[in-house]
Amino acid sequence: MDIDKISFPTRLLDVLEAIAEAHFVSFDLELSGVPVKGQAKEKPGKPSLQERYLETKRAAEQFQILQIGITCVEDDVLQNAYVCKPFNFNLSPIIEERLDVDRTFSFHSGAAEFLLGVGFKFDLPFTSGVPYLSRDEAQIAGDRAAARDDKSSFTDIEIKPEDVQALEFLRRVRSEVDDWLKTGQPSAHSVVIAPLESNGDANPELNRFERRLVHQIIRAEYSDLVSIPNKGLVRVSRLDPEREEYIKAQRKREVQERIVRQTGFRWIVEALCGNPPEGIDVRSFAQTPGGVPAFVDLDALRSRFSRAKHMIRNKKTALFGHNLFLDLIYFYRTFIGALPDTVEEFGSLIHELFPIIVDTKYMATHNCGDINPQSSLEQIAYKLSQQQKPNVITHEQYNKYTDTTAFHEAGYDSMLTAEVAVRLSAKLELAGSHDHDEQQNTTPPTPPDFDGGGVQLSESNVSSVIGTAIDSVKGLLAGPFKVLGQTKSPDENSVQTERESTISTTEDTLAEQTAELEVTENESGTTSKKSKKNKKKKRSKAKTATAAPQAHQGGRFAHATAFDSLQDTVDVSESEDVTTPEEVLEFDALPSDDAHASDPVVADTDGISDPRVGTSWDGIPVLAQNDAWKAREAEVGTVMPAFTSDFWKVYGNKLRVFGTQEGVAMLK
Repeated sequence: MDIDKISFPTRLLDVLEAIAEAHFVSFDLELSGVPVKGQAKEKPGKPSLQERYLETKRAAEQFQILQIGITCVEDDVLQNAYVCKPFNFNLSPIIEERLDVDRTFSFHSGAAEFLLGVGFKFDLPFTSGVPYLSRDEAQIAGDRAAARDDKSSFTDIEIKPEDVQALEFLRRVRSEVDDWLKTGQPSAHSVVIAPLESNGDANPELNRFERRLVHQIIRAEYSDLVSIPNKGLVRVSRLDPEREEYIKAQRKREVQERIVRQTGFRWIVEALCGNPPEGIDVRSFAQTPGGVPAFVDLDALRSRFSRAKHMIRNKKTALFGHNLFLDLIYFYRTFIGALPDTVEEFGSLIHELFPIIVDTKYMATHNCGDINPQSSLEQIAYKLSQQQKPNVITHEQYNKYTDTTAFHEAGYDSMLTAEVAVRLSAKLELAGSHDHDEQQNTTPPTPPDFDGGGVQLSESNVSSVIGTAIDSVKGLLAGPFKVLGQTKSPDENSVQTERESTISTTEDTLAEQTAELEVTENESGTTSKKSKKNKKKKRSKAKTATAAPQAHQGGRFAHATAFDSLQDTVDVSESEDVTTPEEVLEFDALPSDDAHASDPVVADTDGISDPRVGTSWDGIPVLAQNDAWKAREAEVGTVMPAFTSDFWKVYGNKLRVFGTQEGVAMLK
């Protein structure tokens, strides 16, 4: 999806929602210039990583990001696919003049020739590019606006004795102001200072020097007066503190609005860093992509915006790219601020912004020899194009690249990077390519606390993982869930038959328990005798009922759902006994040996809560989502490794830098 400066205000909410829901985000840049090797080397051999960093730093301070593409990848469990939402932005280097922020950039002839060769349109960044303002530039704009309002910050002009005309102009200003204070003529409210020699000109204007002199003399000699610019002239009036405060607040508000408008693409960068946008008026979303105001439900927009901000807050997005060393340096310089002097400092700063950074070029060349292998994005994508799993699709509303290729367009390359990231990571983990690095550790890795990452699918344990997954599927309290586009094997049919039998028995038990747990309350809130009588009966049945197996917490494919966080706040009883009749309608009293006993429940027509019924934030039944997770566990190689797994200890936070002594930049 192409987004320009006209469609950006209304599309921004779509982008924020895509980031909030993304499993990870990939990005790519097109630049006006790249580092150029010096004509003479100070020493022979490969440069160090620090030398390459300084070379790239100088280029990032000189050249411009012309185009940036991001692809938000959502892990859609029900479709058993990774869904890509690619966005393509041209960036405008132009800053609104009234912000008083300078920006200098240039083009390199080699980069311009290359971009022309691939069909890049150089007019688009200037005519329809999305504006942006780095953190440092926004701070400068605010500071300079505050300095303009601070009258004590102005430097006075020194008038020398030989500056006859200037001295005569000051004498005339004093005379006109003093006469006005005495007589109140020609206006009781104010007096307008005209140029020294207007000679009856119908539209006289003070030059910049004269205006500064008027402001200077009023500020220095008339503390109870104020000078106000007025269409090339200066109007002098009596000081009104309330009016001055109002004018100052209005100026501050106008400056802030300009900064918000100019911030532009950096709102997206901040969202990637886990900082929800603040200061955006939700009414700015109420327009068509063509910039025409539209009739919308503002409450619905506020709800969407609030939800997106809630999900983004403190979410550190996993960031993927190809050949990331150069791109990250340009990215930081453009949207954050000044680059540090050492590569170690830079690695620390960028890691603080993005704790998980993955360079697909490093993934593809891990453990390569002395000869650098072919590792361009196009080459790697072609090699993986025949790999059927994991399934990677493009969202139907973001279909610009569905039936076409657009190499070296940032949006397309970011989508290609996302596809490579999904398929290559699954392929490498299935092959156990990271096992050798893990075995070099003197101590075994500590298992992650959640998400179950880190199971190494070698030949010896693939069958055990599949067996665990099948056992989990047998115990689900729901009907069969069929993954789209898959055909059951004979073994799966037998598992399905056994599963349906287990479900039938369990549902009969649940229905029998439900009939026994009817609770009636009198006006004082006490329970009926029938509930008390059934208390013992319920306790005995709970001991003998077949318990559904617990969700596999340590499995490689375990993922958190929207409601798993409730387990941290809801005190779920570990006892199988129902201790009091009052607990029947509470979470604790529901069958606690179901993996989702802590999920929200919906009461049925009989007033009894069914723990298997519930909906997630996106409206998909919780049962269906977890059914789909269990089904995926039975298929090896259909998902990326979890970000908490040991796989990313090998491939994450390392950037490939060919041509240097080190060859790799470590971000930690």
